[in-house]
Amino acid sequence: MSLIPIPDETTPAQRAARQIVNSLNATFDAMLVGHQSIFERLWINPAAAPQEILDALHELLPGGARTLFDLGGLQVQTILTAKPGAMEPAQYMPPRQVAYNEDGSVTVS
Repeated sequence: MSLIPIPDETTPAQRAARQIVNSLNATFDAMLVGHQSIFERLWINPAAAPQEILDALHELLPGGARTLFDLGGLQVQTILTAKPGAMEPAQYMPPRQVAYNEDGSVTVS
């Protein structure tokens, strides 16, 4: 899915513009794929429960597991600002209740 359609170029300036748009599209596509991968690894993982994953992330991420949700929210906001409707709520809303704890850990129920 491209963010910006690209017309054929004829001048060096148009060629540079096309390369810029190609980079923007590639970045946008990578953000979509990256977000979906993270979402599925957390919420649809046959090998580990979401709470187990969040507990492990709490040890790895500066600021704790809450960092995943903070960065994920920024990523979703960027994607939906760039291309409204690019994702459905089921692709970014946690399917379970999430509680943020003072120490940066996250509890799901």
